[in-house]
Amino acid sequence: MHKLAQGRRKSTIWSFLAMLLALAVAPSWAHEIRPAIADVTVTADQVDIEIFVTLESLVAQLDLANLVDTNQSPLAARYDALRAMDPDSLEAAFIDSWPVIAPGFRLRAGASALALVVIEVEVPPVGDISLPRESRIRLRAALPPDGTAVTTGGSAAFWL
Repeated sequence: MHKLAQGRRKSTIWSFLAMLLALAVAPSWAHEIRPAIADVTVTADQVDIEIFVTLESLVAQLDLANLVDTNQSPLAARYDALRAMDPDSLEAAFIDSWPVIAPGFRLRAGASALALVVIEVEVPPVGDISLPRESRIRLRAALPPDGTAVTTGGSAAFWL
């Protein structure tokens, strides 16, 4: 291989490694937004929804649809305080906020809105508060007995 081509190849490899390193540490540079991930199970009589989400953003009522970094929000101080909360306190804050959060998640059987009930909330221990903490919530709604199709959706402001 020609020496000039070898030099370019080494330069390309080092550039690629530098880019990978930058991507690996990038999440610690800012309070980035993580989308919620949901698993929906529909049976004959109920809908169960398991959501992995940054619970603090829901409780703080951040408008995630218009943010790239939580520090951009006027509610950033509230969000940061929630990130430092112990799991039991954050769970209680979520339960208290549920009446405000629930309308951001839409679940319907035909034209009828279904009421979601919080079944379980799992909040991990406080770790590095500069990184998002992923909590798990389980929701449930009863279905009408007529077998009507179920549709779901949500507000990007809360669920992204």
